[in-house]
Amino acid sequence: MTIATAFPDPATLATDIEVAAVVAALLTGTLSGSDTTHAPTNKATYDALALKANLTNPAFVSVGLPNKKPVNATGTTLTLPVADLAILEIGDTIVFEEVICTKAAQAGEGEFNSAAELAALLNDLEGWTGAEKDGVVTATSDALGVAQNGKAATITHRGISTSNGSAVTKAWGVLSGDDLAQLALGDRVTFDEATFTKAAETNVSANTFADTAGLISCLDDMTDWTAEITNGVNIKIEAAENGTAYNDKICNLIYVRMSAGAVNGTVGVANEICADDSYLYHCIGANTITGANWRRIARGGVYY
Repeated sequence: MTIATAFPDPATLATDIEVAAVVAALLTGTLSGSDTTHAPTNKATYDALALKANLTNPAFVSVGLPNKKPVNATGTTLTLPVADLAILEIGDTIVFEEVICTKAAQAGEGEFNSAAELAALLNDLEGWTGAEKDGVVTATSDALGVAQNGKAATITHRGISTSNGSAVTKAWGVLSGDDLAQLALGDRVTFDEATFTKAAETNVSANTFADTAGLISCLDDMTDWTAEITNGVNIKIEAAENGTAYNDKICNLIYVRMSAGAVNGTVGVANEICADDSYLYHCIGANTITGANWRRIARGGVYY
């Protein structure tokens, strides 16, 4: 096999992918002097020859493999931990991918009463695989790549519904410390048409709070209500005046959990080969950032 090529300007040397494509063609015998389909550019051929490939007897004899560690694209995973699920009560909901899952005393269509039943509902979603292990529920996307990250699951939990208001008593309710402990940045508390958002800093005028004390400040600033800490971790909300009109005011805690963990695949051409300290890698087909066509084999130990 004879390859004729002009000496290229070093400033325009081929990329690793171009070189790998030429080497792959040389090693598999698919490149010839009359081959126009696989005809490489001058610079790609020059760089391939610079690898000292044995062209008389094509093989991996004295070929220097690129040193890199390609990865396959992975799906994103939504994780609902035990602590989140433990606070859910009958009637609470989880909305994911526009599907509503409701906690019920006895699970019916779209309902659940255990982590396993919730995982089954998520598994029924097109393009997702739901699973449960040790009380933790996950949902992993079939679609791959970082573009899949950030899929939101919205958990709505009724913290209280005020009661006991009468002509001579004030309505009240208590938010539990366990419910409050699960609030993360961006989560919300809604009460009597007001919405408070957890943030890095408390700003009562902006309806944001950083901790329990900050939420108390926001609630206490409402015209019709007062708030105070009880038992060191709970928040008691009480009407400013007596009356039944203050009964049945619901305080919802809204937790937002995002999917994460997806990575992009390493772009590669068919039959591209590379290595690192532990593995040899082979691209079995053209790979994109959403592909998973890389395969690897351990390099093994020293032999004699």
